[in-house]
Amino acid sequence: MNSVKSLKEAGSNVMTSQDASIPYQKVTFTSEMDTTDPAKPLSHTVLRRSGKVVDTYSQGGFLYTFQDGKWQKVKSSSTSSLTPADLVALTEEAEKPRVSSTSASYRVTFDVNAKTLDKLDLLGTGAPSGTGARGVAVPGLRMSAVYTIARDTELVQAASLTMSMPDVTSEGNTTGTLSATLFDYNKPVNVMIPAGVKSAPVK
Repeated sequence: MNSVKSLKEAGSNVMTSQDASIPYQKVTFTSEMDTTDPAKPLSHTVLRRSGKVVDTYSQGGFLYTFQDGKWQKVKSSSTSSLTPADLVALTEEAEKPRVSSTSASYRVTFDVNAKTLDKLDLLGTGAPSGTGARGVAVPGLRMSAVYTIARDTELVQAASLTMSMPDVTSEGNTTGTLSATLFDYNKPVNVMIPAGVKSAPVK
């Protein structure tokens, strides 16, 4: 994945809970990104939820989101979708790896090490995915991952990440699943950052 300089994605982020007070949520997204500098990707992601559309851009280590008629700016190396660097980092110290294969691809399943979640910002919040709103670790948080990897290119074609944590009532679990299809590797992308975005206040 280190050879990847650009790609496109399409996918969804779904949250379900056994706690009736937490509503079902589904966000779909499309994204294109230039990862020439893996630490500071240039990207455009379009998020759709309940008929609403949110545009998100990343550039120079910042994430810009247009909401409620104005731009918001957060320091983050994320793109609101999965970068090749994210996919590689998630495998660090992976637990319980399992591999199966077909003539065209490999299917790799593993549990994500808890320390890895403390480092990665997979959701574009400006904070590690293993922490809550106050920046502290979420008790009982777990993540598993499934990658489909093409045999010929050894690139990830699809990824599914499932996060699970106890509900606030501790009577059940809340589960979030991020699924993405990755394609058009190393093909040209055209990400144009709107004028005035960089002057947005830091959130």
